[in-house]
Amino acid sequence: MSVNYKGQCKCCPIHPHSEEGMKADATGCLPSFYEMYKWQQETGKIWACHNNNKKPCSGFVGVLNEKGIDWNTNKGFITESCTTEEIYNPNSVK
Repeated sequence: MSVNYKGQCKCCPIHPHSEEGMKADATGCLPSFYEMYKWQQETGKIWACHNNNKKPCSGFVGVLNEKGIDWNTNKGFITESCTTEEIYNPNSVK
């Protein structure tokens, strides 16, 4: 059973709790939770909500909170339009 986190959009692929979420997850156009987590650990940047790139993905940070993993948005956000170079560039803050 999936968890719906506060502020999570209905098509969030982190926990595909809806038909829209399962479709978004199945398309493969967004990174997996593990890729998002790897980038967060390596860069400090947080995956942005695909509906509003000025806020963190509620599904992603909900899982981080659940697992007791510290996070903040001080280093900026990663969006689906970011290149690998932008993700790892410390001066690239969205």
